[in-house]
Amino acid sequence: GAISSVETCTWTDGGPQSSEPECAGSLATSGSRYVLQFDAPNFRVRVCAPGTGSACTPVPAWFNIELCVEDEFYGGQMCSHAGGASVGEDGSAGVALTESGVYRFRLEPSWDYTGAPLATTVITANITVSSAGAVTAVDGLSSASGAYLLRFKAPNVAGTLRFPDDGSELAGQPVAWSSYIEPLVWNEEWQRYDWSNEIQGGNTNEDGEFALSLPEGDYKLRFQASEGYADRTIYVHVESASVACIGRTEPNPDMGMGGASSVRPVANGSCASAETFDVTLATPNVSGVILAGTEPQAWSHVQVEKWNGDWWDWSGMNVNSDYEGRFAALIEEAGVYRFRFEPGWDQTDYAS
Repeated sequence: GAISSVETCTWTDGGPQSSEPECAGSLATSGSRYVLQFDAPNFRVRVCAPGTGSACTPVPAWFNIELCVEDEFYGGQMCSHAGGASVGEDGSAGVALTESGVYRFRLEPSWDYTGAPLATTVITANITVSSAGAVTAVDGLSSASGAYLLRFKAPNVAGTLRFPDDGSELAGQPVAWSSYIEPLVWNEEWQRYDWSNEIQGGNTNEDGEFALSLPEGDYKLRFQASEGYADRTIYVHVESASVACIGRTEPNPDMGMGGASSVRPVANGSCASAETFDVTLATPNVSGVILAGTEPQAWSHVQVEKWNGDWWDWSGMNVNSDYEGRFAALIEEAGVYRFRFEPGWDQTDYAS
């Protein structure tokens, strides 16, 4: 069981997802310990609040870096992790980029950020790294004072998420931290709302506030519930980078592509003006606790399907248990439903 050697490895042609590593040489040692040494940064950035030009209001944040290559088999881009950093009040950080390519930077405000809500933002840049390890060209980012600017986008979908005013201890209070907002964008070809890796979701902050920056289009936003409440879904029409409103929908007659109980956006939708989105979680009409034996199962998935007369269709609801194994759903259409309870990823003693 003893380790006899440790080699250092690098990837070419886009990283671990697109090529085999090339390994050579041994990792340096100091006595009986292996030495892991930080790379010197060759790319300095500042994370900035929304704005224009070279002025930068720094924002405490963290960002993830991905290196992307074109995937000929699946089409589109395949991206692999290439680093990341957290930045403090001055917004500054340095990272080491090892090869040329298309990089994606995903920005999120840090937990201790207290300013106006910011939307999770993805920025793409084509960066050239020389054989000597120096960044020699950057296409897609502006710079100021020796650093490239990673700037948050101004949100166009923002508001507050609250618990319903139902007389409980939580009535009307903001849903802090725990709620994730999942955006699905309307796919005209497939006649349904689809997930896209180009569209970023978000979370509420400590005051229940949320902010998203969405491209023009029609969206279905699902606000993830907790504390025994049900998810809330709203439909949004985004007209521009600064204008969004509640979207109008109509029944979707394409039952095969969109699902038995789906809707589609009304054609040629528009917004009279920008709206603030004040959302409340739903009061469930189906709820319970998922148990494995006598133990509550946290974060288990519940598949909800509806009988359409010929087969079981996915209802469009994504239901998961919370940290105490509680699940809840709001079923708004009469019908026959089937619930399939799936065990958590670490549960091997029980089946669906």
